[in-house]
Formats: sequence, structure tokens, C-alpha cells
Amino acid sequence: MHCGIVCIKNSGRGIGREGGRHMGNEKNNITHGYARCSTSEEKQDIDRQVRELKAAGAQKIWLEYEHGDAASKEQQALMLETAKPGDTIITLEVPRLARSVKQLCDIIDIVRDKHLRLIIQAVSRWTAAPIIRIR
Repeated sequence: MHCGIVCIKNSGRGIGREGGRHMGNEKNNITHGYARCSTSEEKQDIDRQVRELKAAGAQKIWLEYEHGDAASKEQQALMLETAKPGDTIITLEVPRLARSVKQLCDIIDIVRDKHLRLIIQAVSRWTAAPIIRIR
């Protein structure tokens, strides 16, 4: 685990390797949205997350009803496996994506290794920065 996170302002870019490195063919890149609720569909409504992810530009939305502390999140793993270099992953807030620093750093390492971009919407609201970049 070796993630270092730096917030940047008004860049319009996400976590990923830029600066001359290959990010994939922009025309073919997909913006994936990830929504997760910790309880079943009958108890917790995931529709708000889906609406906000669509508004943020998500083209494919991955839904999951799984407790945040679960060691394995099937849809999240499938999304990370499916994403291609240059693709973007959007989630609304850190707890939707990970429930511990270790989980978050593991995901960030995958994002970096696969040359993806990661947008965490709530981070943008807190910092006035649209995204986080890993160095």
C-alpha cells in the first residue's frame, strides 16, 4: 500500500497518470459510475446515487448492495477489471467506494496501475477541487 493523495484545483482531470503517458483513446473511453448501499433494495434507496452519477457524466453505472466493510464487493471488482486505460470512475463519496484507508489505497493502486481516472464527487465539494491526483 503506497498511495499518496494530493488535491488539485480546476484541473478537470482525475487520479491517473497524465503528463505525456498514454491514457487510452479518448473517443473510446467510458465513464463508469459506482453506487453502493449497505442494505437491501427494500431498506435503502440507491436512486439518488444513480441520478447524481448520471448528472456527473457516468455512461455505465455499477450498482451494489453490500456492506462497506465487506472484503469483496463483486460489482466493484468487476468494474475495476472491466475498465480500460483512460476510462474514468466516478463515485459520490469515499464511503461508497471504500470504508478504510487500506481499501481506498488498494483501489487507488489499481486505478494508477491501469491508467484510469478516479473522481470522488464529495472531495470536490469539500476542497473546491474537481478531483484528486496521485503522485
